Amino acid sequence: MLQACPIEIGSLGYFSNDVVYNWNDVELDSKMGNMLSQYKILGLFKSEHNFSDYRQVHRNISVLKVYFKLQRQQGYFVLQFYTPCTLLVVMSWVSFWINKEASPARVALGIMTVLSMSTLGFGLRNDLPKVSHPTALDIYILWMEKMRMFTAGLMGARRDTVQARPLWSL
Repeated sequence: MLQACPIEIGSLGYFSNDVVYNWNDVELDSKMGNMLSQYKILGLFKSEHNFSDYRQVHRNISVLKVYFKLQRQQGYFVLQFYTPCTLLVVMSWVSFWINKEASPARVALGIMTVLSMSTLGFGLRNDLPKVSHPTALDIYILWMEKMRMFTAGLMGARRDTVQARPLWSL
């Protein structure tokens, strides 16, 4: 997924006859590579402009613009979130093979799965920007939790019906 990030830097307190902004030639890829572990910089476009101020039309403001073209690194989310969530759900299926009478162990495993999923979701959400709509990660967490609960219900019902049948009816 490609994303664009435009940034404008200028001064509202000084005009271009007081302050003029110019770009220095600096290799940004090497400096920003460590800070942007979730993105890869595909390109950037830098420009310098003088705009007329709406408050005083005869005066100009010096402005620097940079336009970053970014690509989100999918591997980061796969390793940090999707794989652990999937493994947690698969691990919760261990409760299907625990003895029916050992309900504390099954309950503890279910609670551990829910708490671990919540911790993973909230932990990764701290690294993401705050948005007002549900993200793909939110939907994935809900889907995985529903899948875990649905399969637990199915397997529990199947185990109860299989164990409730008399031996001669099999």
